[in-house]
Formats: sequence, C-alpha cells, structure tokens
Amino acid sequence: MTPPHHAGPAAAPAWASGFYKLSVAERRAILQQAFPEVFEPEIQAAGGEFPLLPLSTDQADNMVENCVGTMGLPVGVGLNFVINGRPTVVPMAVEEPSVIAAASNAAKTILAGGGFAASTSDPRNVMIAQVQILDLPEEQLAPAAERILAAQEALRQEANSRFCASMAKRGGGLVSVTVRTVDPARLASAQDLFDAGVCPSFEARHARAAADPANQDTPALEVRSPRTPYLVVHLLVAVCEAMGANVCNTVAEGLAPMLERLAAGDAGDLAPRAGLRILSNLAIHRLARASFRVPVAALARPGSDGLQVAQRIVEAAAFAHDDPFRAATHNKGIMNGVGAAAVALGQDWRAVEAGAHAFCAVDQYAAKRPGSGYQPMTQYWVEGAGPDAVLRGEIELPLAVGTKGGAVTTVQSYRVALALAGSPTSAELSHILACVGLAQNFAAVRALSLEGINRGHMALHARNIAVAAGVPTERVTEAAAWMITHGGGPTTDAAKAFLAAQGIAPST
Repeated sequence: MTPPHHAGPAAAPAWASGFYKLSVAERRAILQQAFPEVFEPEIQAAGGEFPLLPLSTDQADNMVENCVGTMGLPVGVGLNFVINGRPTVVPMAVEEPSVIAAASNAAKTILAGGGFAASTSDPRNVMIAQVQILDLPEEQLAPAAERILAAQEALRQEANSRFCASMAKRGGGLVSVTVRTVDPARLASAQDLFDAGVCPSFEARHARAAADPANQDTPALEVRSPRTPYLVVHLLVAVCEAMGANVCNTVAEGLAPMLERLAAGDAGDLAPRAGLRILSNLAIHRLARASFRVPVAALARPGSDGLQVAQRIVEAAAFAHDDPFRAATHNKGIMNGVGAAAVALGQDWRAVEAGAHAFCAVDQYAAKRPGSGYQPMTQYWVEGAGPDAVLRGEIELPLAVGTKGGAVTTVQSYRVALALAGSPTSAELSHILACVGLAQNFAAVRALSLEGINRGHMALHARNIAVAAGVPTERVTEAAAWMITHGGGPTTDAAKAFLAAQGIAPST
C-alpha cells in the first residue's frame, strides 16, 4: 500500500530556512511571495488583510446555536515536509507549545532519507453507514442476513437513485453491503485489568456507590437482563472528496425500511425493527499509511552515535506496544499533530480522533502490531547493518477527511489553508495528516529516549509565561531565555523578576 521511497535526500524550499526566527509580518510576507496564487486573490477578497483570519460573528452565528462569540487559536505552518516527492506546507492550529516546532524539526531529519512515502487503502474513500436490526429471534439472524446480502443490487439501486443520487453521479454512492451478527454475551472485556486491580470492575464501583451515604435515598440502578444477538448492516458508501457523514446518515435512514422488510422475509410472524441508523467513525476503508527511512548516520547526536540513537528510539516505541498506559500517551502525542493540522484544514478532528483510537483498540486491527489490547499507531525498526543501516518508521490510521462541501468551501481561512497545503485531494489530505502524526511521534520518542521531553517543551512554554506576565512582545524571546538560565525555570515569578531586573513595566 505504501509507495517506494525516493532515493537519496530530499530538500525543503530555501525560504523555509530560518523561518522561525522571523516576525509574524515577515513570515506572512515570505508566504505571499512563495504562494502568490494562493494569497493575492484571497487578500483582495479579505479587503487587504492577511486571509488567515478568525470567523466573523455573523459566520459563527450561522454555524452553531446560541452563539455569543468566537475564540481563536494560534495558526502556524509545519515546514520541511516532503511527501511522495512533493514539498508540502502544513497549516496547524494549536495552543500547545512545541507541537509545530517538533514536527518541523522531525520532518527536517527525515529529509535525509528522501522524506515521507504515503498512501491510502482505497481511492474511492469508502465510509460505513450502520443500520442495527433488532427484535429477530436468534435462529432467524442468519436467514435474514442472507436475504439482505442477496438483495445488494436492489439496495444499491434504491440508494443511488433516491438517497445519494448526486454522489452517485460523481462516481460514488452505495457500493456494497455487508452484514454482521453482534452477540453482546461474547464481547471482549477488560477483565484482566479488573483482576489485576488496575481499575475497578462495574460491580466494585456499584458497591461503592451503594455504600455512599449520599446515595441512600437514590433508587437502585436497574440491572438489565442479558441482551440477545442482533444484526448490524454495513452500507459501504463511496463519498468521493467529502468526509461523508451527511450522505452516510441519509443512506442509512433511507434504506432502513427496506432492510426491515428484507429481514422479515415472507414470515408473517417476524417484525424486525431498525434501531440506530448512523455512520461509523471507525473508517477502516479509509486507512492512511505513511513511512520514512532515515540513514542511521543522520541520527547521530553529541555523545551518541546514530545506531545508538536509532536503537533507543526503537526501544522507547516498544514500551507503547507493551503497555496500554504508555500507548495512550504515545498516541496522544501523535494526535497533537494530526489534530492541529485537521483543525487548521477545516476537518472534523473529533471524528478523526475517535476513529484513530478505536482502530488501535479493535482486536483484529491491533493484532497486526506486536503486543495486545490497545496498541500504538506507529512502529519503528532498524533495517540493514553498518553504513547502510536505516531507521524505519511507519504509521497507519483511519482518516475520514474531505476537501469538498461544508465549511471547507465556505470559510475563507479553511480555503486558504487547504490551498497553502497544495490544494490536496481527500486522499492526499489524509497523507498529510498521517505524515504529520508520524513526524510528531518520531520527534517525541527521539526526545524521550535521549534528553527527555521537557528541554524543548519548557523553552517554548517559557514564552507563554512571559506573555502572561506582561513582558512586551519584542522582549518575549529574551525573557524566555533569561528565565531558563537565570530565573530557575519558566514561572510567573521568574518572568516578574526579569521585568524588575530590566526595569520594564508590565504591559497590559
């Protein structure tokens, strides 16, 4: 699924060198020079202002209910990304220090191996719409499933002519149908964690709640009888360049009555009922994979040769395969980057986050990676030996993203961000997000396995502390350095001490 890596090192655009040292105005000027086709029309449309602007109150009021204002996030650009041979600028919206810097620095290291290779599992961008079929006797589940599968062509015609006709005209629409039997009695549990005392079981939590005097007057919780097995129909919908939530929900709701009739068959005594009808955010047919290969020699640090650094990275990553508590933090760092890019590029970052974590927890997908239970999204290994040795890194996760429809076409800042990223297709956008996640994780495990995470993070955190303490904008960098070298670390007291030492009045 992953295309071959480009031979030899890659290069970022010359203008990216030293970009972080410039002022905001200077960075904007460079981007306008580098991407005139993006910025000239949008600046004109924005009345001469730089077009990465927050929503207006009127726009926001039309997007959510009970609107009272808007809140902003810093928007930066991830640099040094070369994806499938193409230099790519990645807009990222995030409040956490070090996220953009870490991703850009990691991408710069990865240039030594030719950059990233990325691909997707299915170019049709297929999403799952689920319809739950309830109230069937257990012995009737298999016959009902057979009747539904036998009617696939009729279901396709119904959906593509009535419920997603415009999508079908663009080459998408309902493409196939599968049916699953869900048996609640056989669902995997976390009993091993309960038995080990890592977290309390439901019974233990319920017993504590019942013993709490504050709950004595509260009616006891109703204990439900075991649920019976039921069917879940998966309607596989090709959504073209959209994220696909609305069309999937429309197809699921539209086909539900027909699925009820098919499940009932000719038996007059069956009355199956469609339960929930909604898309799934576990988008297993929209997997994105990204990888890199960096010569071990390029990883050398003062006091550590490249092979030693590579081995420590592999060792640090293995911790996440072995332990779910580490895996949660490991994956959170990945989503720092993926989420920041998704927000800046107008994507449903909540759906992306939910799908990615679910993918790591579902046995049949997590089992592809070493370890058991909840697994990390990335893998690392050393390939070859001697001067030809390389560090390999890979990520795979579901990414349901879209470049057409909704806010991505109506909100100017999203349009500009997507254009700045190269006007990607939905598949190419998933490549970008996967590469950012892999870069973010590579930066984290490299730092953790060597000097620790706080060194770089605290340097950027100090800037936030300085701003909050009222250090003038033009002195923030100086104040951050002073706090670390003279003030005992980034604290409000240290920032105030800097102001006092310099005879500067706090700004308001």
